Amino acid sequence: MSRFQIAEAVREGRSLADLCPIIDLHGHAGPFPGFLVLGGDPKDMIAVMDRVGVQAQMVAPHIAIGPSARAGNEMALDMVRRYPGRFIGYAVPFPHQPETAGDELRRALDAGLTAIKLHPSVHQYRIVDPGYRVAFEVAAERDTFILVHTWRVDPMCTTAMLQDLAREFPAVPVLMGHSGGGPEGFPEFIGLARQYPNLYLDTTCSYTFGYWIRRMAEEGGIDKVVYGSDLPFIDARYGLGKVALSGLDDEALRQVLRENGRRLLAAAGVAL
Repeated sequence: MSRFQIAEAVREGRSLADLCPIIDLHGHAGPFPGFLVLGGDPKDMIAVMDRVGVQAQMVAPHIAIGPSARAGNEMALDMVRRYPGRFIGYAVPFPHQPETAGDELRRALDAGLTAIKLHPSVHQYRIVDPGYRVAFEVAAERDTFILVHTWRVDPMCTTAMLQDLAREFPAVPVLMGHSGGGPEGFPEFIGLARQYPNLYLDTTCSYTFGYWIRRMAEEGGIDKVVYGSDLPFIDARYGLGKVALSGLDDEALRQVLRENGRRLLAAAGVAL
């Protein structure tokens, strides 16, 4: 039997729903104010998810990381309630009001969201400052994980800051969204994942291709790479194709596309 059935199915344009139901830990929803993003309606997203074989998609609506964290958290809650088992929600704080950021995260998590999403670049707020630091405290309280946007040149979220937080909050898994944002950042972030047990790499990035997927798995550790597509920002077929056709065999791909995410969600109280 072939060790590359997943790659063969993707080459043939078949859904992975039966072979390896995908868990996608990096997604958004709704319109984006910066430029046109198509397919951000939940029904459109589910159609794409069904096409490629995504069982569950984690979402942080664009409005949450933009003008209104509370409105975005409510949108995520609505998606989770209307499509149980298909969408899993991230709670987002508004860091510029640190005195209320923790309360909003607790409210959203109590209402049905699962983990926490931080976007230092859009919020223009340093990840180590009080309005975001409280997110790590809440994550530790609630036994959940954090997805944080990273980019190699972003002064709001440097590798030194991530190292400090990884040491201070060793029980909080941190998914390093985009894994540094491109070839100039990937090696350094791969090194972080290798060094710190609670730091994870994320396949989401338009600059990621098979060579870097393999390096993430080989150097960062196959159990430290989680699958993300950035749906609806990036076409889900591209997000899946670059991973499935990277040269990893079925055992490794099942880790990336499903098992690593399933393990993190199980620890946060969501069984898939």
